[in-house]
Amino acid sequence: MKKNNVLWLVSGILLIALSVYSFILSVLSTNFWGTLSGAFFVLGIISLLEAFSKERRYAQNLKLSKSENEISEILENFMKEKGFIQKSYKGKKVWQKGGGFWTYKKCLRLVINQLPIIHLEAWVKAVGFGESDFQGYMGALPKRRYYNIVQELVAKLSDEETQVSEIEKPSNRPFWIAGILVGIGLIFIIFALYMLLQA
Repeated sequence: MKKNNVLWLVSGILLIALSVYSFILSVLSTNFWGTLSGAFFVLGIISLLEAFSKERRYAQNLKLSKSENEISEILENFMKEKGFIQKSYKGKKVWQKGGGFWTYKKCLRLVINQLPIIHLEAWVKAVGFGESDFQGYMGALPKRRYYNIVQELVAKLSDEETQVSEIEKPSNRPFWIAGILVGIGLIFIIFALYMLLQA
């Protein structure tokens, strides 16, 4: 397990332990601890999920009939229109949007030196997190929006003769997981408010 993942695992275990401790205190004393226990529990589960997630990129291979100049022009116009700028990332040129702190860093790389096959890679990254494709429990909504942007680009590059492989649609599972976690946290908070009313 990578060092980054170990840190997430440790923080997840500590947060779950804090949630149990806070819940016990809420039963013995005030509702304040019940509210904290809900927050600690949700953050702990998210940390554990992140600890066991794998770093990966979304990838597609496209067989296009367009020339390299046409592809480059379409790519540049589209990415600039969507607010992306060209940057160097791990020694390679990528299109990037966001800094990774307040918003996810969204990256896209297109390899067009083996025409008619081009290779597209897209991923997101946040501070303290590894690279992630459109799967996973963290940032499900921005990942979904970015997936739609990538598919919009593929549609612009494509024509009737285009062949696409390795298409991978994002799962709806992150939305369900996020909903369950929020629901559990709300149960803790409602319990805390109930304890306050009973006091």
